[in-house]
Amino acid sequence: MFPLSKVQCGEIPPTNSRGETASQRAIRVQNDFVAAVNCFFAEYDAKAWEGGKDAILTHLGSFPQDKGWPYPSVVVDSGGGHHCYWLLEDTVTVTDANRDALKRLQAAWVQLVGGDEGAKDFARVLRVPGTLNMKPDYGPDFPAVAIVEADYHMKLVGMGLEEGTLGVESYLDTVAANGGEAPPMNVL
Repeated sequence: MFPLSKVQCGEIPPTNSRGETASQRAIRVQNDFVAAVNCFFAEYDAKAWEGGKDAILTHLGSFPQDKGWPYPSVVVDSGGGHHCYWLLEDTVTVTDANRDALKRLQAAWVQLVGGDEGAKDFARVLRVPGTLNMKPDYGPDFPAVAIVEADYHMKLVGMGLEEGTLGVESYLDTVAANGGEAPPMNVL
Protein backbone atom coordinates (compact mmCIF):
# COMPACT_ATOMS: atom_id res chain seq x y z
CA MET A 1 0.00 0.00 0.00
CA PHE A 2 1.09 3.51 -0.74
CA PRO A 3 -0.04 5.74 2.16
CA LEU A 4 -0.32 8.74 -0.08
CA SER A 5 -3.22 11.12 0.26
CA LYS A 6 -3.36 12.44 -3.28
CA VAL A 7 -2.41 9.51 -5.52
CA GLN A 8 -5.05 9.37 -8.22
CA CYS A 9 -5.38 8.27 -11.86
CA GLY A 10 -4.58 10.87 -14.47
CA GLU A 11 -1.71 13.00 -15.63
CA ILE A 12 -1.60 16.47 -14.16
CA PRO A 13 0.03 19.32 -16.10
CA PRO A 14 2.54 21.31 -13.98
CA THR A 15 1.27 24.64 -15.28
CA ASN A 16 -1.82 26.77 -14.89
CA SER A 17 -4.16 27.69 -17.75
CA ARG A 18 -1.80 30.52 -18.79
CA GLY A 19 1.19 28.18 -19.09
CA GLU A 20 2.85 29.51 -15.92
CA THR A 21 4.40 27.19 -13.36
CA ALA A 22 1.68 26.44 -10.83
CA SER A 23 1.98 25.65 -7.14
CA GLN A 24 1.36 21.99 -6.29
CA ARG A 25 -1.89 22.95 -4.50
CA ALA A 26 -3.27 24.60 -7.65
CA ILE A 27 -2.51 21.83 -10.14
CA ARG A 28 -5.56 19.99 -11.46
CA VAL A 29 -6.28 18.21 -14.69
CA GLN A 30 -7.91 20.57 -17.15
CA ASN A 31 -10.27 19.65 -19.99
CA ASP A 32 -7.99 21.19 -22.60
CA PHE A 33 -5.20 18.78 -21.61
CA VAL A 34 -7.19 15.55 -21.93
CA ALA A 35 -5.55 13.86 -24.91
CA ALA A 36 -7.38 10.52 -25.19
CA VAL A 37 -10.33 8.54 -23.87
CA ASN A 38 -10.20 4.78 -23.38
CA CYS A 39 -13.23 4.32 -21.13
CA PHE A 40 -16.36 5.85 -19.67
CA PHE A 41 -16.56 6.03 -15.91
CA ALA A 42 -19.05 6.54 -13.13
CA GLU A 43 -18.47 7.12 -9.45
CA TYR A 44 -20.91 5.83 -6.83
CA ASP A 45 -20.67 7.24 -3.28
CA ALA A 46 -21.77 4.66 -0.69
CA LYS A 47 -23.25 7.42 1.52
CA ALA A 48 -25.80 8.17 -1.20
CA TRP A 49 -27.07 4.57 -1.39
CA GLU A 50 -29.27 2.94 1.24
CA GLY A 51 -27.39 -0.29 1.77
CA GLY A 52 -24.02 1.28 0.86
CA LYS A 53 -21.55 -0.56 -1.34
CA ASP A 54 -23.69 -3.71 -1.57
CA ALA A 55 -26.58 -1.64 -2.93
CA ILE A 56 -24.26 -0.15 -5.57
CA LEU A 57 -23.20 -3.62 -6.73
CA THR A 58 -26.87 -4.67 -6.86
CA HIS A 59 -27.62 -1.58 -8.97
CA LEU A 60 -24.80 -2.43 -11.38
CA GLY A 61 -26.06 -6.01 -11.67
CA SER A 62 -29.58 -4.80 -12.46
CA PHE A 63 -28.63 -3.23 -15.80
CA PRO A 64 -30.78 -4.86 -18.49
CA GLN A 65 -28.02 -6.41 -20.56
CA ASP A 66 -30.58 -7.71 -23.03
CA LYS A 67 -31.31 -4.04 -23.82
CA GLY A 68 -27.66 -3.21 -24.42
CA TRP A 69 -26.67 -2.01 -20.94
CA PRO A 70 -23.30 -3.59 -20.18
CA TYR A 71 -21.89 -4.34 -16.75
CA PRO A 72 -18.69 -2.32 -16.03
CA SER A 73 -15.40 -3.76 -17.26
CA VAL A 74 -13.74 -2.76 -13.97
CA VAL A 75 -15.21 -2.05 -10.52
CA VAL A 76 -12.91 -0.43 -7.95
CA ASP A 77 -13.66 -0.08 -4.23
CA SER A 78 -12.53 3.50 -3.56
CA GLY A 79 -12.88 3.19 0.20
CA GLY A 80 -16.00 5.34 0.18
CA GLY A 81 -17.90 3.72 -2.67
CA HIS A 82 -17.17 2.32 -6.11
CA HIS A 83 -15.53 3.68 -9.23
CA CYS A 84 -16.68 1.88 -12.38
CA TYR A 85 -15.06 1.84 -15.79
CA TRP A 86 -16.54 0.74 -19.11
CA LEU A 87 -13.52 0.14 -21.36
CA LEU A 88 -13.73 1.09 -25.02
CA GLU A 89 -12.55 -1.22 -27.76
CA ASP A 90 -10.26 1.50 -29.10
CA THR A 91 -8.69 4.56 -27.56
CA VAL A 92 -10.24 7.74 -28.93
CA THR A 93 -7.89 10.64 -29.58
CA VAL A 94 -9.39 13.85 -28.24
CA THR A 95 -9.23 16.73 -30.70
CA ASP A 96 -10.67 20.22 -30.79
CA ALA A 97 -13.31 18.85 -33.17
CA ASN A 98 -14.62 16.13 -30.79
CA ARG A 99 -13.72 17.43 -27.31
CA ASP A 100 -17.13 19.00 -26.54
CA ALA A 101 -19.04 15.97 -27.80
CA LEU A 102 -16.91 13.63 -25.68
CA LYS A 103 -17.37 15.84 -22.61
CA ARG A 104 -21.14 15.71 -23.12
CA LEU A 105 -21.01 11.95 -23.65
CA GLN A 106 -19.11 11.36 -20.40
CA ALA A 107 -21.63 13.49 -18.49
CA ALA A 108 -24.56 11.72 -20.17
CA TRP A 109 -23.01 8.31 -19.45
CA VAL A 110 -22.91 9.09 -15.72
CA GLN A 111 -26.59 10.02 -15.84
CA LEU A 112 -27.47 6.95 -17.91
CA VAL A 113 -25.86 4.50 -15.43
CA GLY A 114 -27.03 6.35 -12.30
CA GLY A 115 -23.63 7.55 -11.11
CA ASP A 116 -22.82 10.55 -8.94
CA GLU A 117 -23.87 13.62 -10.95
CA GLY A 118 -21.22 15.67 -9.15
CA ALA A 119 -18.46 13.44 -10.55
CA LYS A 120 -19.05 13.50 -14.28
CA ASP A 121 -16.52 16.01 -15.52
CA PHE A 122 -14.37 15.01 -18.45
CA ALA A 123 -11.08 15.64 -16.64
CA ARG A 124 -12.08 13.67 -13.50
CA VAL A 125 -9.16 12.06 -11.66
CA LEU A 126 -10.02 8.87 -9.73
CA ARG A 127 -8.24 6.94 -6.97
CA VAL A 128 -5.58 4.39 -7.88
CA PRO A 129 -5.95 0.77 -6.71
CA GLY A 130 -3.16 -0.19 -4.32
CA THR A 131 -3.24 3.13 -2.45
CA LEU A 132 -5.10 4.23 0.66
CA ASN A 133 -8.06 6.61 0.75
CA MET A 134 -6.68 9.15 3.23
CA LYS A 135 -9.81 11.24 3.72
CA PRO A 136 -9.80 12.29 7.39
CA ASP A 137 -13.28 10.78 7.96
CA TYR A 138 -11.88 7.31 7.20
CA GLY A 139 -8.96 7.41 9.66
CA PRO A 140 -7.18 6.12 11.53
CA ASP A 141 -7.71 2.83 9.65
CA PHE A 142 -7.73 4.28 6.14
CA PRO A 143 -9.31 1.91 3.61
CA ALA A 144 -7.36 0.45 0.73
CA VAL A 145 -8.42 1.30 -2.80
CA ALA A 146 -8.78 -2.06 -4.56
CA ILE A 147 -10.14 -3.69 -7.70
CA VAL A 148 -13.30 -5.62 -6.83
CA GLU A 149 -13.99 -7.06 -10.29
CA ALA A 150 -12.27 -6.76 -13.64
CA ASP A 151 -12.82 -8.22 -17.09
CA TYR A 152 -10.33 -6.39 -19.30
CA HIS A 153 -11.64 -8.23 -22.37
CA MET A 154 -15.14 -6.79 -21.97
CA LYS A 155 -15.16 -3.57 -23.97
CA LEU A 156 -17.77 -1.31 -25.51
CA VAL A 157 -17.84 -1.26 -29.30
CA GLY A 158 -20.19 0.11 -31.92
CA MET A 159 -20.96 3.39 -30.19
CA GLY A 160 -19.98 5.63 -33.07
CA LEU A 161 -16.68 6.71 -31.55
CA GLU A 162 -14.68 5.85 -34.62
CA GLU A 163 -12.34 8.57 -35.79
CA GLY A 164 -14.12 11.22 -37.81
CA THR A 165 -17.59 10.46 -36.44
CA LEU A 166 -19.63 11.93 -33.64
CA GLY A 167 -22.27 9.24 -33.45
CA VAL A 168 -22.07 9.33 -29.67
CA GLU A 169 -24.67 12.08 -29.43
CA SER A 170 -27.15 10.28 -31.64
CA TYR A 171 -26.55 7.11 -29.61
CA LEU A 172 -27.54 8.85 -26.37
CA ASP A 173 -30.48 10.59 -28.08
CA THR A 174 -31.73 7.16 -29.16
CA VAL A 175 -31.40 5.82 -25.60
CA ALA A 176 -33.43 8.76 -24.27
CA ALA A 177 -36.07 8.44 -27.01
CA ASN A 178 -36.49 4.70 -26.34
CA GLY A 179 -37.20 5.09 -22.64
CA GLY A 180 -33.72 3.96 -21.63
CA GLU A 181 -33.45 1.07 -24.07
CA ALA A 182 -30.07 1.20 -25.75
CA PRO A 183 -29.60 0.41 -29.42
CA PRO A 184 -27.34 -2.57 -30.07
CA MET A 185 -23.95 -2.09 -28.49
CA ASN A 186 -21.52 -4.93 -28.71
CA VAL A 187 -19.54 -6.04 -25.69
CA LEU A 188 -16.44 -8.08 -26.42
